[in-house]
Amino acid sequence: MLNQARPDSVLLPRLVHGLRVLLLVAILVVVRYANQKPADAIYDLSSDPTAVAFARSAFETDGEIQIRPSTTAGRWEVVAEPSKGTKVGDLIRTSPQSDDITGFSGPTDCLVALGSNQQIVSVGIFNSRDTVEHVDLIQESPDFFASFSRAAGVGQKPLLAKTRDWGSYGADFITIGLVLIGVVFSFTKLSKRRWLRIGYQIAVVMVLGFYSGHMLSQASVAGWAANTLPWQVAPGLVFLSLAAIAVPMFSKHQPYCQHICPFGAMQQWARTPLVKRIIRWNVAIDARLAKLLRCLPIVLLATVIVTATSGSVFNLASIEPFDGFGLRVAGWATIAIFVVGLLLSFVSPMAYCRFGCPTGVMLGYLRFRGDSHRLGLRDFVAVCLLLLALYVLTK
Repeated sequence: MLNQARPDSVLLPRLVHGLRVLLLVAILVVVRYANQKPADAIYDLSSDPTAVAFARSAFETDGEIQIRPSTTAGRWEVVAEPSKGTKVGDLIRTSPQSDDITGFSGPTDCLVALGSNQQIVSVGIFNSRDTVEHVDLIQESPDFFASFSRAAGVGQKPLLAKTRDWGSYGADFITIGLVLIGVVFSFTKLSKRRWLRIGYQIAVVMVLGFYSGHMLSQASVAGWAANTLPWQVAPGLVFLSLAAIAVPMFSKHQPYCQHICPFGAMQQWARTPLVKRIIRWNVAIDARLAKLLRCLPIVLLATVIVTATSGSVFNLASIEPFDGFGLRVAGWATIAIFVVGLLLSFVSPMAYCRFGCPTGVMLGYLRFRGDSHRLGLRDFVAVCLLLLALYVLTK
């Protein structure tokens, strides 16, 4: 009986670790609750400047225009020259009916302009919870929106452009394969074979980084917590994310940070024997400074929680380097973190992972460790983050 009560028993560490997992779940639940829309909420388009500008562009009129509720539920009438009451068409919002159709981070609410014959005249983005840079790419692609105007009409089968091609399906299958290999590496010694490890890292960087962009990030986690998982759009990314979170929860292994993350693989290349012979400069970080720097990911996690809970438009992709693999979608802050983080890894091993990665801290907190039975500073920080989420929710 006494042996069963010892701290190093099997039950106690798993119980305490389970409480840690519940802490994270509680934070995600708060974010989810904060982003739920009332079922009966009807947004007034009549005075919205975005809707007015879209209607004016869709119906090609520079004069005065009025948007008013229609007698048909879910529609808004567009009237040119309100004094004459000339109706030119209708507007429809795709939300909330389409809220379960998500992009990488969340759903996109569109405005659909219908002409007098009920054919689609134009489609535009009203607001979106998806990654800002990805939405900008869509808005800069007139061919995408033009494909909707070829639809036969409301209630009929539209002639829309394909949303996915075989290349994207192939990327999903390759992602799943690379994730499974990364998990095997974590539980075996296969990664000790240099040729196998380097070959795998090259595949991870080229496929997950530059080609598909399948990487776990705080922008994705926050978007999915607020909305839903993009099973249909990016099943490979969802599988990667679930594996990255679930494996540490039930084992002492952290395959995503150790093997799967493309940015982590590039940082490992910066400390290979060949590179170290060329770049001999090594920065020794003072222990007190290291403790201070390790607070940075906590601050970033707090930023994520405040942004996700408050519904702020702040772009969470800008606090991590992962979008830096795709220059078309990367903002300047993301590119700066990507470049500086990579350069620092040449003089300080895995500098970004140790001192700047909020996703790594989240996964590390979930990892089952030998001291999982002990409550400590990390648990205090997690409780504070939960209280922060609740505080923002009540404001």
